[in-house]
This record gives sequence, structure tokens and C-alpha cells, in this order.
Amino acid sequence: MAYLGAAGVTAREMENALGYRASGIEGESVHKGFKTEQSRLNSIQEKYELSSINAALIQNGYTISQSYIDGLEQYYKSAIKEVNFTDSVSVLEWANAWGYWASHSKINNLLSEKLPETTKMILLNGVYFKGKWLKPFDPKNTREEVFTNENGQEVVIPVMHGTFNTPYAEYAHLSTYAISFPYVDEDMSMIVLLPSEISDLKSLEKGLTTAILDDILSQMETQVVKVGLPKFELNDNRNLKKSLKSLGMESTFTEINADFSGITGNRDLYLEEVLHQAVIQVNEEGTTAAANTVIQLDNRRKSLELIINRPFLFLIRDNRSGLILFLGRVAQLK
Repeated sequence: MAYLGAAGVTAREMENALGYRASGIEGESVHKGFKTEQSRLNSIQEKYELSSINAALIQNGYTISQSYIDGLEQYYKSAIKEVNFTDSVSVLEWANAWGYWASHSKINNLLSEKLPETTKMILLNGVYFKGKWLKPFDPKNTREEVFTNENGQEVVIPVMHGTFNTPYAEYAHLSTYAISFPYVDEDMSMIVLLPSEISDLKSLEKGLTTAILDDILSQMETQVVKVGLPKFELNDNRNLKKSLKSLGMESTFTEINADFSGITGNRDLYLEEVLHQAVIQVNEEGTTAAANTVIQLDNRRKSLELIINRPFLFLIRDNRSGLILFLGRVAQLK
């Protein structure tokens, strides 16, 4: 939504940092793409609880270009609300109530610090996913086992066990194992990337690109695999300003150089902060839900075994479009 109002150098920095230019898309094609994906995600609620929603808070009396407002509504179906940012308490209450609602009560405090009185706009986005495994793990097979954290510390955690006929690959180029855990109807999957015993999470992250991820996925073949997957819950709350600046979005956060003239017609806005908060729960039933589907396995061939007992990456992917809804790292469990 911020890119919708960006122009000049600021727009080009965002295109590079967010991967639009590398993907061969920019300008209106980006917004049309988001509109298509958001409509797709919000249209399959009979299979999953899946939603992507947006909101824009605008200072009372602040002049916003009608074309920008039209774009927010057309491409992002964004709710638009006028507020008084000098009444920081009321704004925080509204934003936190919205975050609680958008996350289906998983996120309580989206914003916690008092907002500067110079704030003119806040853009909010919420993505929620609750899916059922195509084949759930049997809770009877969950047992306490050792997981080695990134710092070398060993902790004892609950590990779910099961045997699945599922896409799997051993990707030698990046020294990693890849396995897919599909959700009901197989439109969505959780992909786990586990570094081999001679590699580590940082090496995997350093070498992983969109092209390599596509190559890994293309090499996955359905095989019988005995799996041990940690049962975990992650809560992540961070400021992305430093990360985005390191990717080249310098002018975006600079009062003098930022160009968001597509929002007001003037170069009077810049990004102050970009905050991100996410919660994910993985258990025997699914990411948060339940299922009861049986898959017949071929017992004539020896099954592979993959015990995920060290740091790994995971992503939740729409298999129809390739869109990655969530991408995370598990480096430390308690």
C-alpha cells in the first residue's frame, strides 16, 4: 500500500528491495497482482480459515489524493478511517483492537509505543491462516526428544511422529532436506527446509534465493517418509526499518529524500517505522486446526526418515500460485 503512493527514487528502491523488479513486475502490475491474490485467498474459506485484510488510518483533515484512496479501495479493499493522532491513546486502542480482530485474537498488542504527533497515516495489514493437515499426526506418537538450538544448547521438546507419503527432496547444492506437509485439499502446504548435518541454518539462509527455492520444489518427489516434527509456537515482533534500509530502501525513511507524492501530491511524507508481528502454532492437528484423513502407504519399500531436531526454515505456500503466505525460521525452542 505504501508502494502505491511511492514515486521516483523511492519507488525504484522499493521495487528492488521487495523483489518486484527482479520478478519483472512494477507499477500497476504489482497492485493488480496483490488484488488477484487477495481475492483468491479470501475466496477459499470453506477449506481453510484464510484472510488478508488492510486498513488505513489517516489524520483528520489531512488531504489525501483521491486517486490514492481509490487505489487503496480498488486493489487492496482497504478500510479507511480518519483519526486524531494527537490523541495517541485512542489511536493505539483502535489499532490494537483491529489487530486483535484481524489475527483472530492471536495478537493482542500490535502497537505499544506512543505515536509521534507528526504522524499523518498508518497502513495496517493482517494475514490469518488456520489449516488442517491432510493427514494429522497421531498425538499418541508425540514424545519428548532433544532439539539442538542454534547456539548449541540442547532442550527437550515434544516431537510429533508419523509416516507420510509426501513430497520430499535432498538438495545437494544447498546441503538441505526439503519436505512438504500438505493441508486438506492440497492447495496449501507447509514446506520445511532442514540443513544437513554438515551445514547450518545461516548457510541455508545465505544461499537460499527465489530461483533456488523454485529448483528445490521442482525436485521434490512423493516418497514414504518417517518424520519427526517439533510441536511449536512462535511469536515474532520486530521493527523492519533497519532490515529494509539494508536492502536499499534508504530514501524511504529519510524526511528530505522520501517521495510519496502519489499519496498527497506533495513530497511531505516519509516512512517512520515498519512493524511486523506474527504468531504461528504447529501441532498434531494442523497449523491450528483438526483433520482426520487416512492415506494408504506402500509398505514394500523401505521408508526414508527425517527427524527435524535442529534449526530449520519453514514456509506456508499456496501451491496454485506459488505465493508464500508465511516464511519463518526456527532457531531456538524452549
